[in-house]
Amino acid sequence: MQTIDGLLGSADGLLKVFIASRNDTDLAEHYRHGYHVEVCCNDKSDDIQRFVASKLQQNTWCQRHILKNVRDRVLETFKRKSQGMFQWAALHIEELLDLRDNVDIQTYVDALPDDLKSAYDRVWQTIQTKRGRASVIFQRAFQQLMVSWMPLSPELLKLTVCQDPAADFCPNVDITIEYILDACHNLIKLDRTESRSGGDQH
Repeated sequence: MQTIDGLLGSADGLLKVFIASRNDTDLAEHYRHGYHVEVCCNDKSDDIQRFVASKLQQNTWCQRHILKNVRDRVLETFKRKSQGMFQWAALHIEELLDLRDNVDIQTYVDALPDDLKSAYDRVWQTIQTKRGRASVIFQRAFQQLMVSWMPLSPELLKLTVCQDPAADFCPNVDITIEYILDACHNLIKLDRTESRSGGDQH
Protein backbone atom coordinates (compact mmCIF):
# COMPACT_ATOMS: atom_id res chain seq x y z
CA MET A 1 0.00 0.00 0.00
CA GLN A 2 2.92 2.35 0.61
CA THR A 3 4.01 2.02 -3.02
CA ILE A 4 0.51 2.75 -4.28
CA ASP A 5 0.20 5.70 -1.91
CA GLY A 6 3.48 7.05 -3.24
CA LEU A 7 2.28 6.79 -6.83
CA LEU A 8 -1.02 8.45 -5.98
CA GLY A 9 0.72 11.24 -4.12
CA SER A 10 3.18 12.02 -6.91
CA ALA A 11 0.80 11.75 -9.87
CA ASP A 12 0.12 15.04 -11.66
CA GLY A 13 -3.03 13.84 -13.38
CA LEU A 14 -5.51 11.00 -13.27
CA LEU A 15 -3.98 7.72 -12.12
CA LYS A 16 -5.88 4.46 -12.39
CA VAL A 17 -4.80 1.65 -10.05
CA PHE A 18 -5.80 -1.98 -10.52
CA ILE A 19 -5.59 -4.17 -7.40
CA ALA A 20 -6.10 -7.93 -7.67
CA SER A 21 -7.08 -9.21 -4.24
CA ARG A 22 -9.61 -11.20 -2.29
CA ASN A 23 -12.05 -9.23 -0.16
CA ASP A 24 -9.74 -7.30 2.14
CA THR A 25 -11.15 -4.99 4.80
CA ASP A 26 -7.82 -3.17 5.25
CA LEU A 27 -7.66 -2.29 1.55
CA ALA A 28 -11.30 -1.24 1.50
CA GLU A 29 -10.82 1.04 4.51
CA HIS A 30 -7.52 2.49 3.31
CA TYR A 31 -8.86 3.38 -0.13
CA ARG A 32 -12.41 4.23 0.85
CA HIS A 33 -12.14 7.70 -0.74
CA GLY A 34 -12.24 8.29 -4.47
CA TYR A 35 -13.91 6.32 -7.24
CA HIS A 36 -13.93 2.53 -7.18
CA VAL A 37 -14.98 -0.18 -9.60
CA GLU A 38 -15.12 -3.71 -8.18
CA VAL A 39 -14.95 -6.89 -10.21
CA CYS A 40 -16.28 -9.89 -8.29
CA CYS A 41 -15.57 -13.54 -8.97
CA ASN A 42 -18.94 -14.96 -7.96
CA ASP A 43 -19.27 -16.52 -11.41
CA LYS A 44 -17.09 -19.35 -10.06
CA SER A 45 -19.78 -20.33 -7.58
CA ASP A 46 -21.37 -22.85 -9.94
CA ASP A 47 -17.98 -24.51 -10.50
CA ILE A 48 -17.48 -24.72 -6.74
CA GLN A 49 -20.93 -26.24 -6.33
CA ARG A 50 -20.07 -28.90 -8.91
CA PHE A 51 -16.77 -29.55 -7.12
CA VAL A 52 -18.55 -30.08 -3.79
CA ALA A 53 -21.23 -32.25 -5.41
CA SER A 54 -18.49 -34.42 -6.93
CA LYS A 55 -16.81 -34.82 -3.54
CA LEU A 56 -20.10 -35.84 -1.93
CA GLN A 57 -20.75 -38.35 -4.71
CA GLN A 58 -17.32 -39.92 -4.28
CA ASN A 59 -17.81 -40.39 -0.53
CA THR A 60 -19.21 -43.83 0.35
CA TRP A 61 -21.13 -42.68 3.42
CA CYS A 62 -22.70 -39.77 1.58
CA GLN A 63 -23.71 -42.02 -1.30
CA ARG A 64 -25.73 -44.19 1.07
CA HIS A 65 -26.87 -42.02 3.94
CA ILE A 66 -26.88 -38.27 3.32
CA LEU A 67 -30.43 -36.92 3.07
CA LYS A 68 -31.42 -34.94 -0.01
CA ASN A 69 -32.34 -31.83 1.97
CA VAL A 70 -28.99 -32.00 3.80
CA ARG A 71 -27.11 -32.44 0.53
CA ASP A 72 -28.95 -29.47 -0.97
CA ARG A 73 -28.13 -27.41 2.10
CA VAL A 74 -24.44 -28.29 1.81
CA LEU A 75 -24.34 -27.31 -1.86
CA GLU A 76 -26.20 -24.04 -1.31
CA THR A 77 -24.04 -23.06 1.68
CA PHE A 78 -20.75 -23.80 -0.07
CA LYS A 79 -21.89 -21.89 -3.15
CA ARG A 80 -22.93 -18.86 -1.11
CA LYS A 81 -20.20 -18.66 1.51
CA SER A 82 -17.22 -19.54 -0.67
CA GLN A 83 -17.63 -16.26 -2.59
CA GLY A 84 -15.88 -17.79 -5.58
CA MET A 85 -12.87 -19.02 -3.56
CA PHE A 86 -11.99 -22.63 -4.35
CA GLN A 87 -9.51 -22.72 -1.49
CA TRP A 88 -12.30 -21.95 0.97
CA ALA A 89 -14.30 -24.89 -0.35
CA ALA A 90 -11.28 -27.21 -0.38
CA LEU A 91 -10.44 -26.38 3.23
CA HIS A 92 -13.89 -27.34 4.48
CA ILE A 93 -15.15 -30.16 2.28
CA GLU A 94 -12.59 -32.68 3.54
CA GLU A 95 -13.54 -31.93 7.14
CA LEU A 96 -17.22 -32.27 6.32
CA LEU A 97 -16.65 -35.65 4.68
CA ASP A 98 -15.33 -37.00 7.98
CA LEU A 99 -18.78 -36.55 9.54
CA ARG A 100 -21.15 -39.50 9.71
CA ASP A 101 -24.43 -37.95 10.81
CA ASN A 102 -26.89 -35.73 8.95
CA VAL A 103 -27.52 -33.49 11.95
CA ASP A 104 -23.78 -33.05 12.48
CA ILE A 105 -23.37 -32.10 8.83
CA GLN A 106 -26.12 -29.48 9.06
CA THR A 107 -24.59 -28.04 12.22
CA TYR A 108 -21.18 -27.95 10.56
CA VAL A 109 -22.29 -26.08 7.43
CA ASP A 110 -24.36 -23.61 9.46
CA ALA A 111 -21.24 -22.68 11.46
CA LEU A 112 -18.91 -22.26 8.47
CA PRO A 113 -17.08 -18.91 8.38
CA ASP A 114 -17.72 -16.38 5.63
CA ASP A 115 -14.13 -15.47 4.72
CA LEU A 116 -10.87 -17.22 3.96
CA LYS A 117 -8.94 -15.86 6.95
CA SER A 118 -11.54 -17.21 9.35
CA ALA A 119 -11.41 -20.50 7.47
CA TYR A 120 -7.65 -20.74 7.97
CA ASP A 121 -8.06 -19.81 11.64
CA ARG A 122 -10.57 -22.60 12.04
CA VAL A 123 -8.29 -25.12 10.34
CA TRP A 124 -5.39 -24.00 12.54
CA GLN A 125 -7.47 -24.54 15.69
CA THR A 126 -8.51 -27.98 14.44
CA ILE A 127 -4.90 -28.97 13.83
CA GLN A 128 -3.82 -27.78 17.27
CA THR A 129 -6.42 -29.98 18.96
CA LYS A 130 -5.57 -33.18 17.09
CA ARG A 131 -4.49 -36.11 19.19
CA GLY A 132 -0.98 -37.50 19.23
CA ARG A 133 1.86 -35.78 17.43
CA ALA A 134 -0.15 -34.53 14.45
CA SER A 135 0.19 -30.86 15.41
CA VAL A 136 3.96 -31.26 15.83
CA ILE A 137 4.24 -32.97 12.44
CA PHE A 138 2.21 -30.16 10.89
CA GLN A 139 4.54 -27.50 12.28
CA ARG A 140 7.68 -29.36 11.19
CA ALA A 141 6.29 -29.95 7.69
CA PHE A 142 5.44 -26.30 7.16
CA GLN A 143 8.75 -25.13 8.59
CA GLN A 144 10.61 -27.36 6.15
CA LEU A 145 8.49 -26.34 3.16
CA MET A 146 8.88 -22.64 3.94
CA VAL A 147 12.69 -22.71 4.10
CA SER A 148 13.42 -25.33 1.46
CA TRP A 149 15.06 -23.97 -1.70
CA MET A 150 13.64 -26.85 -3.75
CA PRO A 151 10.44 -28.92 -3.78
CA LEU A 152 10.66 -31.78 -1.29
CA SER A 153 9.96 -35.32 -2.39
CA PRO A 154 7.62 -37.34 -0.14
CA GLU A 155 10.56 -39.42 1.10
CA LEU A 156 12.59 -36.35 2.03
CA LEU A 157 9.61 -34.69 3.69
CA LYS A 158 8.98 -37.82 5.76
CA LEU A 159 12.61 -37.84 6.86
CA THR A 160 12.65 -34.17 7.85
CA VAL A 161 9.44 -34.22 9.91
CA CYS A 162 10.77 -37.16 11.91
CA GLN A 163 13.66 -35.05 13.18
CA ASP A 164 13.48 -33.53 16.66
CA PRO A 165 15.47 -30.25 16.70
CA ALA A 166 16.46 -30.97 20.30
CA ALA A 167 17.81 -34.46 19.57
CA ASP A 168 20.40 -36.15 17.38
CA PHE A 169 19.67 -36.99 13.75
CA CYS A 170 17.30 -39.95 13.43
CA PRO A 171 17.58 -41.98 10.20
CA ASN A 172 14.54 -44.10 11.03
CA VAL A 173 11.35 -42.96 9.30
CA ASP A 174 8.29 -44.21 11.16
CA ILE A 175 5.65 -42.15 9.40
CA THR A 176 3.72 -42.26 6.13
CA ILE A 177 3.10 -39.44 3.69
CA GLU A 178 -0.63 -40.01 4.18
CA TYR A 179 -0.25 -39.24 7.89
CA ILE A 180 1.57 -36.00 7.07
CA LEU A 181 -1.10 -34.91 4.60
CA ASP A 182 -3.82 -35.66 7.14
CA ALA A 183 -1.93 -33.75 9.84
CA CYS A 184 -1.66 -30.76 7.51
CA HIS A 185 -5.41 -30.83 6.93
CA ASN A 186 -5.47 -30.27 3.18
CA LEU A 187 -3.02 -27.34 3.35
CA ILE A 188 -0.35 -29.19 1.38
CA LYS A 189 -0.79 -31.43 -1.64
CA LEU A 190 1.27 -33.93 -3.58
CA ASP A 191 2.17 -32.73 -7.06
CA ARG A 192 2.15 -35.88 -9.14
CA THR A 193 2.94 -34.19 -12.46
CA GLU A 194 6.67 -34.71 -11.96
CA SER A 195 6.21 -38.38 -11.13
CA ARG A 196 4.36 -38.97 -14.40
CA SER A 197 7.32 -37.56 -16.30
CA GLY A 198 9.85 -39.60 -14.35
CA GLY A 199 10.74 -37.15 -11.58
CA ASP A 200 9.94 -36.96 -7.89
CA GLN A 201 6.63 -36.25 -6.26
CA HIS A 202 6.46 -32.90 -4.46
